[in-house]
Amino acid sequence: IPPASISGVFSDFHQIHNLVIESVQIRLNITHADASHLGIELVSPHGTRSILKSIKDGSHFSGMNDMVFLSNAFYGERSVGTWQLRIVDAKEGQSAGRLNSWAARFIGHKKSGVK
Repeated sequence: IPPASISGVFSDFHQIHNLVIESVQIRLNITHADASHLGIELVSPHGTRSILKSIKDGSHFSGMNDMVFLSNAFYGERSVGTWQLRIVDAKEGQSAGRLNSWAARFIGHKKSGVK
């Protein structure tokens, strides 16, 4: 995760299961000296954006080890397709951080009556 870079880091995930979404959980493993400088966004295949963590949100911790975020921003959308996680570091002069891993969990249901 390059410091003071508007492009940040992007990671894609292709969901093959087709659910009607109720919520989405994201589990992150990030190495970073000061996570308060990080902004994290999840983008659905339909283009809906959810800010999971705002830059300079007052949090004071280094790194994120199995940290879980929840979003209801995608309520009613279909889960199938390519999802994108975006992470930016707003602070200059820091050493680069690292997105070690991430996972998505989709909570929802199959639409009844549809074959």
